[in-house]
Formats: sequence, C-alpha cells, structure tokens
Amino acid sequence: MRPSRAQEIVDGVHGFIEEERRRNFYFLGQHSHRYTKHDELLVVSPATSEEIDHLRKSDRDGQLIEYLDADWFTFTEPISCNSSSHTVAITLPQDEAASIGNMTFTVPLLKDAPKSSTAVTWLHETYDWDDMWSMKFREQQLEEQRIWWASTGKAFRLLNLPLELRELVYLHTIGPVVLPDLCKRMDFGKGLAYRITKRIGRNRDPDFEAPNMKIALLNKKVHHEALLVANRDTFKRLRAVGFRERSSASTKPALCITGLAMKIALREPRATFLRNVQLEMSAAACFESIGQKMLNTSIAFQPYARRTFYLNSLIAFPALQNLDFRFISPQHPDAICPWYNSAQPDKHSCQKVWIEWFFALGFTILANLRETKPALRFSLSGCVKTSTKTYWEHLLNDKHTDHMPAILAKRKEIREKRKENSMLKCECSYPCDRLGRQALGKKVEWEEEELRRIVGLRGLVDDGYWSFLD
Repeated sequence: MRPSRAQEIVDGVHGFIEEERRRNFYFLGQHSHRYTKHDELLVVSPATSEEIDHLRKSDRDGQLIEYLDADWFTFTEPISCNSSSHTVAITLPQDEAASIGNMTFTVPLLKDAPKSSTAVTWLHETYDWDDMWSMKFREQQLEEQRIWWASTGKAFRLLNLPLELRELVYLHTIGPVVLPDLCKRMDFGKGLAYRITKRIGRNRDPDFEAPNMKIALLNKKVHHEALLVANRDTFKRLRAVGFRERSSASTKPALCITGLAMKIALREPRATFLRNVQLEMSAAACFESIGQKMLNTSIAFQPYARRTFYLNSLIAFPALQNLDFRFISPQHPDAICPWYNSAQPDKHSCQKVWIEWFFALGFTILANLRETKPALRFSLSGCVKTSTKTYWEHLLNDKHTDHMPAILAKRKEIREKRKENSMLKCECSYPCDRLGRQALGKKVEWEEEELRRIVGLRGLVDDGYWSFLD
C-alpha cells in the first residue's frame, strides 16, 4: 500500500471523526465529552504485521483469503479502560481518491463470514454512545452537554424554534409545578426543602426546588414568553399538611392553603395565574375540606375552624381549568391520618381506601364545582393506585352519565364501616402503611453518593416508598 494512499485514508477518517463530534453529541460520547480531540478518543492507523498475522491465524475456514492483501487499518480508543481496538479491511473503488463516502469497511468475524458495510455505517454502529447505563443522572448529562457545546462552538438556537416548542422549553426549564406565595402579590414561591435528609423518596414526595426563572433574563422577548408560561401553564401547588397544617419543610409558603384561599377571594389575581391548581393535602385535611369530621377527639390535632379549607372556596378561582389532587405517601411525616392513634404513631389508614372514601363523600361538591366551571378537568397524581386514579378520573370528568347510584351505594358502605371509628385496615397485596411496608424487608439507609453512583439504586429505593401498584 502506497504511503500516500494510507495517509489519505487516515486523513479522511479523522476528518469525519472531527466533523461528527461537532454535529452529533452521541458520537464517541461513551467515555467523556471532556476529551474533545479525535486523537484522544479514536486513533486510526495502518495495521501492523503482527495484527494481520493474528487475523490470519484466527481464520481457520479461509474466509479472509481475498481480504488479506487489502488495506488493513486499526481503530484504537486510547482512554478506554480495556484498550479496545478493531482491525478492519478498508477497500476503495479503483482510481478514486480516498474519502469517507467511498470507503467500504470489512470486519472479520470468528464464526460467520466477514461483514462489509459503508464507513459511515460502521463508525456509527461501533462508536455511537448508548445511554443504557452511562450518564443516567440529569445533572451529569447537562454538564456534559455544556462541555460539548463549549468545545464545538455549537449553541441551542432557542428563538429559531416555533413558539409552541419554545413554550415547552420554558415549562421544562421553570418546572411544571410551583409553590405559590402571596404577600403583596402572588408570586412563584421558593419550593420545598425538608430537614429530614435520610427520608426515602425525599426527591419526589413532595420536595422540589424553587422555579428556575433564569431563562427569563435572556432578553425581552424570552422574558415576556417565559413569564406567560410560568403564570399560565405551571400547576400552582396549594398545601395543607402536617399537624395544624404546619409542614415540617424548612422552606414553605408564608400562608397555607387556607390563608391563600382567603386572600384570593378578597382580590382577584392575574387572570391566568390559577388556571392549573394542584391540591396537596393530608388525609385529615382532605376530609376537612368536604366538611367531614372524622378526627379522633382524643388526639391533639384539631384544625381551627377558621383555618379549615373547603373545596367550595375554589369557586373564587375564576380562571380554574385543571384541578389535580396530589396525594403524599402515608410514610411522609406530614401525612396525618384522621384516625390517628398516639399509641401507634407510625400507622396510617389504607391509602387506597381513604382516597375512595374522600371522593365518594365529596363527589357532590366536586360535581357542583364542575357545573360552575364547564371547562374544569380533574386529575389524580402522587401516591395513588392506578385503578383508583382511572376510576375516579372517569367519574369526575364524565358529564354524560349519572353516577349518583354508584356513589350512593358507596356512601352506604362507608356509613356502615364508619361506625367502627377505627383506622382503615390495608388489604392491598402491597401494604401502603408505614409499618406494613417496613415489614416487607429490612429498612436500609443509603448515602446520597451511593444513590448517585450505583446505577438503578435510586429507583429501587424510591419504589419502596413511592410505588402504589395494584
């Protein structure tokens, strides 16, 4: 092989590698985007006589005879932990200069016939990054993306996108849910932060950060569009949790849901601000909101009458179109059961049963609310079983069928069980109360570094706290 021809092949492949690194984030991204030069990630060089002899000895069936006089090259990944390399035969049409478009790669296989493909196809199949195990965490992905943009000179051209796509970017950046506050005017709040650092599932139930409004600083156009999305499309989470509605969160709204409702009733906020509302209440607060006094009088927790939030007060939200009931886990320290027993502070009524009771007893109130707001849609989220979510979303949003006979039958069943005035027992195949779940296996505390480093561990740990499968 002529030295000039070999150099043409090497230059053609290296040129493709450099250009593809600028265009395709996933190409050669398996190790790290901190390495930006092609000779740090993938080196192409003519195969040595030892490498070719090794292939000849491995070819017991004589399938490589027609390729042994071809141009053989070796692809090496210098920073790979196992120093992986591939030796392939590269062929070109006669009398044509070497380019990435006219190269054919032939790969010797031990058991099958050699496999031939175009150079571009082989490079993508071999070196495109597979996100099955690597970089599972969003923070690391974002950091790698920034490094790649900085090294390639590329940028995300936000304003070139259609308005609909830009609004999706704004919503993803800001966050789909905000925790509003009301001082002189309604604002987006500071999110939630809990002092209990070892709580399993703490990243999803119900902790979240303050909305990220930094994108609004880009320019006036983005500022206007991002604020519109933050007001119109985010869900405003209103909370009533904990003893006397005092959340154990260190960062929380200055006013709980009752105070917010009173302020909103006195003065109408921005028209689109309360378009999407998410109610997050303990079981005790849920029953209080529909006027059902189920609390055990022997305990200290008795919400003040003036502090009670009633679902009827949502009529004062003129722009309300989507109402989501988000249920926190019964294992959360702010989850107060109406049948709380100080002798068993870690016990909680069955999550599935009390949610069904709540909607059955409050169905008339919610139906009347829907009549006053024809565009209103109900949804369920959080720690709720799929069957419960599907059933009640259908009943609450169905305007064409009379569901009162089924509701009245359910209420009759509730009246019989209510006479016992005791905690609702869990009969689920996967217990949802605190002690029942701990009985399934030994409780293990994990450090944040372990959750981050061990792939899949965070999901398994959260599942034991968060999952409410049927």
